[in-house]
Amino acid sequence: MITIQNNKRQRRILIFDSAFNLEDSNDFLREMFDAVFVFTSSPDEAKAILNVINPVTSRKCCYKPFLLSRDLKGQLDEYDELVDCYTYDIDDAETLDTVEEIITHIESIDLQPDDNDVLSGNLFFVRLYRYLISRRVYNLTPELNHLSAMGYSIPLFELFYRQGAYSLNEYIIFNQSMVEKGYIRPVQFINKIYLCPKCLHSHLLYIENCPHCHSSDIKSEEVIHHFRCANISPEHTYNFGGQLRCPKCHQLLRHIGVDYDRPSVVYTCSNCEETFVQPSMSAVCTTCGNRSDVTGLTPYDVTAFEVTPEGCKAIVSPNIGFTVYTDFYDNYMEFDRFMARLRLLSNLKSAGSTDADIVVVKVWVLNSQEESCPLNPDFISLLCKRFPTHKVSSANNMVYIRNSVYASDNEENIPSDELTARLDVVLSKAATTIAPDERICYAVSRYEGDMEEFTNNLYFTSPFPKRTFPYRQAEEETPQEAKASIGAMPEDAVPESPRPVEPVAYPADETEHAGFAEPVDEEPADGENKKDTPRSNGSSLLRGVVILLAIGAVVALLSFLWYTPEMEEEEPYLLIGEAEETMSADTALAETPVERTDSAMWTEETGELQLEAPEEPQAVKTEATAAEPVLEETRKGMYYVVEGAFTWRENAEWQLHKNAEARPGYAYRLYKHGSFYVVSPYCSTDPAQCEAFVRNEGLDKVWIAQGKRKEDGL
Repeated sequence: MITIQNNKRQRRILIFDSAFNLEDSNDFLREMFDAVFVFTSSPDEAKAILNVINPVTSRKCCYKPFLLSRDLKGQLDEYDELVDCYTYDIDDAETLDTVEEIITHIESIDLQPDDNDVLSGNLFFVRLYRYLISRRVYNLTPELNHLSAMGYSIPLFELFYRQGAYSLNEYIIFNQSMVEKGYIRPVQFINKIYLCPKCLHSHLLYIENCPHCHSSDIKSEEVIHHFRCANISPEHTYNFGGQLRCPKCHQLLRHIGVDYDRPSVVYTCSNCEETFVQPSMSAVCTTCGNRSDVTGLTPYDVTAFEVTPEGCKAIVSPNIGFTVYTDFYDNYMEFDRFMARLRLLSNLKSAGSTDADIVVVKVWVLNSQEESCPLNPDFISLLCKRFPTHKVSSANNMVYIRNSVYASDNEENIPSDELTARLDVVLSKAATTIAPDERICYAVSRYEGDMEEFTNNLYFTSPFPKRTFPYRQAEEETPQEAKASIGAMPEDAVPESPRPVEPVAYPADETEHAGFAEPVDEEPADGENKKDTPRSNGSSLLRGVVILLAIGAVVALLSFLWYTPEMEEEEPYLLIGEAEETMSADTALAETPVERTDSAMWTEETGELQLEAPEEPQAVKTEATAAEPVLEETRKGMYYVVEGAFTWRENAEWQLHKNAEARPGYAYRLYKHGSFYVVSPYCSTDPAQCEAFVRNEGLDKVWIAQGKRKEDGL
């Protein structure tokens, strides 16, 4: 039975007695009913219905009053938190008042229903807090619960946690963010608990271990102190034929406190047979099996808290859903502020106060029906991280990236063509995360003087996008690449600039012994004592001799290092013109194993790694059909002319594409060296050849780095 009836106050009540697919049904739209009455007497069936049709996660029933049969009162456990009234009749006085009070309160705070699906834990918390505010529930107190993952839980939160609506990490981070903003505040401290550092569960087993081998197979034994000879040893050493006899002086011990005492306990490990006084303590999580020292457990304060008046206003506001991005990414803006900033820039440009060229890139995802899909929060976070110097916003199932290029300062701003080139690399990677029948699209909008037309175009997807990226399977990456691509939110949130570090060049008139020039004695100032001149001349002569000897030693050392590049522990050779304080990419590179690629050929006669020139020009095209650069690895004994070192591969590819387009005659290659990706146009076993290449080609802003590991078999 599924029907809609009006109560005495003309509120429309949706009544049904069994589960059905309400969300996808076109017969019952959200505007067709004001409340829901689940008319069933089975607790299990009622729970099954509330799992999919409830006032929190359901789009059509969002925040609406829920009524259940009075037969179910006290039988629904945590599900009782979702029920506003138990009744048999929708027209009895209590039911009428409950429905009317909830609807009136929702209208008074202007709480709008949410049409979007809950795609992340943060969006779920916003929906849940809005539901609590709609029911005038402002105080939340965790209760001790042996079934809860953390040991303490709020019943309504625990219900949705068991359904997989959020993770414990999302719960802790979201509440901390709400406290920092002043939206909620702690009102009562309950307890301090310790959680597993891996999964944040509180169900832990505490185990005593041997501090040497970490085995838990240990035994405790009391220690006996003999007063007369001061011998202290474990009790079993005193046991002779059932009597206590000192192993040192062999005297019989009769009375405790007179002949001996037991001052402490000693532990012996059955595995390594070590003896120790204090065992180490570890905790094993019964959920994930993680084992850690007790000092490494995560402390967590369990507190009761309440929603503040400022929090009520902010949570009800439509923009609260984007709080997670504004908290973690400085370049993210709420859409209203994003549009206001565009209007301000357009006004400044019209008044001639700025020469900025305003460009906005729109990114969206289309499904097989050519409909725009709701964006995954991870996708929005990815664009925030990859474009840290650009303002990013999201609305209307699209992500917006603003780029302002100033004609007077182009070097500090990325032109739109370079922005789209970098975007091609990022979206090509992101295409592995969408559904097989979806594709990522983007279009570029440029302000041409009509702000109204410009802003109107931002609200809609473009029928002819600039580029599209269909779904593709993710390529398998090595453990080193996987480790480099994973980071905690604060290390990989802002990648480094694609520009290489500029070395400090020596002046042209410096000799090969730069930095060891002889000091020049200055004329003494007026009024100084002239009598010290002979002594000063003698000191100057002595200093000159010492400096000449030091120069000779340095020259000998440099010659030795120059002619022994094959030494296993030789320090990396650096470029001419690179000062000591300049950061060398080679010093930051970690050793990695090397695999020979098909694009490289070892020549025995020259001792060089000859790179095969590709048939096509080196300029990398930005079309989707262009092949990605082949990734090779550096080797011990090889020297590389480096034009850039990056922690993110897409940044290195972007730099390689840019350099190859600027100098198509060079055979640019992308190398993996530890956790870095290196762009190089030339390599050789002889550093002098690399040096000659730099001089002959007139390159600047480069340096020479040496590989760290030999290839097996060479």
